[in-house]
Order: sequence, then C-alpha cells, then structure tokens
Amino acid sequence: GGRKGLPKSFLNRFTKVYVESLTVDDQRLIVGTQFPSIPKDYVAKMVAFNDMVHKEVVESNLYGHFGSPWEFNLRDIFRWCQLLVQSKKEAQSYVRDLYVQRMRIEEDQEMLRSSFKQVFAEDIPARPQPSCS
Repeated sequence: GGRKGLPKSFLNRFTKVYVESLTVDDQRLIVGTQFPSIPKDYVAKMVAFNDMVHKEVVESNLYGHFGSPWEFNLRDIFRWCQLLVQSKKEAQSYVRDLYVQRMRIEEDQEMLRSSFKQVFAEDIPARPQPSCS
C-alpha cells in the first residue's frame, strides 16, 4: 500500500542530523570509561567481537539470514558489561544469551561461536539441559 510521507509543514519543524558510525577506537574509549572495572584488554576483545559479528552478519551477510535485519552495536556491549559487572560470571555465558540465542538456526549459532573463539580463544559452552528427576 501507498503510504504517504509526512506533510512538509510538519517536516519543517525538524532538522536532519547525520552522524558517522562509531569507530572501534571510539567504542573502546566509551566502554572503558563507562566500565573502568573491566580490564582494558578484555574491553578491546569485547569490542572486537561485536565488530566482527556486525561485519559478518550485517555487512557481509555471511550468516544470520533467518530473523534479519540485525544490528550489533554499542548497546549490546553495554548490556554485556553491565551483566559482567553485576554478577562476575564468565563472559561466555552472556555471549550465549546476548548474541548466540538471537540466531534462529544452529548453523548461524555455530558461526557466532566460531567468531567468539577467534577473538577470545575460548569456547562458548552449550547451555546445560534441564534435568527432570
């Protein structure tokens, strides 16, 4: 259906602002400032992982076709940092919740796990299955 645009009389009340995307260096600086308790080398890996996933999924369309469009940005890193600071758990458990579970099919989830292993040199363990006893 042909949706009409907003009237010019309404649009004239606003200003268009164009902002460049944050660079990896910008993200590292922002995250490091907001979460000083997280070691800088760990922040660098978190930002590198997020950037890698963004490039693989959003820019190169290597995987993640089911459920797209995707966006991986500073907000995801902030959520990850908040969880790390609050509970002191391992990063892998949050990557599983914040990134891997977004992917709809196992092949995409495996690609994401592989990207994590490239950056962190660690595996993301599978979620423990609930037991009925």
